[in-house]
Amino acid sequence: LDLRRLIPDVNLRYEFKNAGLTIMEKSSLIFSGTGSLIGKTFPYTFGGDFYIQKFNLVNEITDYMKGRKTLSGSDIDYLPAATGESSGQLLNFNLNVVTREPIYIRNSLADLGFVGNLQVLGGERDPRVIGKIDLAARRNKVTFKNNEFLFTKGSMFFIERNKYTNPLLDFVTTSTINNHKVSVKLIGPVKDYKLELSSEPTLA
Repeated sequence: LDLRRLIPDVNLRYEFKNAGLTIMEKSSLIFSGTGSLIGKTFPYTFGGDFYIQKFNLVNEITDYMKGRKTLSGSDIDYLPAATGESSGQLLNFNLNVVTREPIYIRNSLADLGFVGNLQVLGGERDPRVIGKIDLAARRNKVTFKNNEFLFTKGSMFFIERNKYTNPLLDFVTTSTINNHKVSVKLIGPVKDYKLELSSEPTLA
């Protein structure tokens, strides 16, 4: 009996509300979703809408450098029970991810808020993301060498042809240092970005 030939016809609906994750003991995520898993053969289509209700990242940068896993089983406060085995399953994604409240990054270096609307396509081996994440309409800042830089512009653009880990950046931040107004522009893809510095008056 060749079990690989026993491919079921799948038509499942799912819905969950207020699923919670604790990330690296300090940060937290609450999200909801609804959608379906359908198909007559592999790859099945995994589609739906996910809503980020709260996402607070408060870990320091040093926390991400300690070599531990970002997420472990003990980090999960609540997730709906799995409906079946997923090992070896091949999927085509058609997911929409929307922020209902800003994603906040708050630590000793940053106080930032982001909003976004993304679409996840492709398969589990090579997911692709389309859409944009923008700085929220609030006071967004980073602190570098005791100088506060305020953002006047900030977006990340996800293009289907690029890896989701390599979005296009477009950020502008300013600070006043020793009576000089310093402007920093960060533009281009993550893996090959450009940093442009300028000041008024011009630094000697």
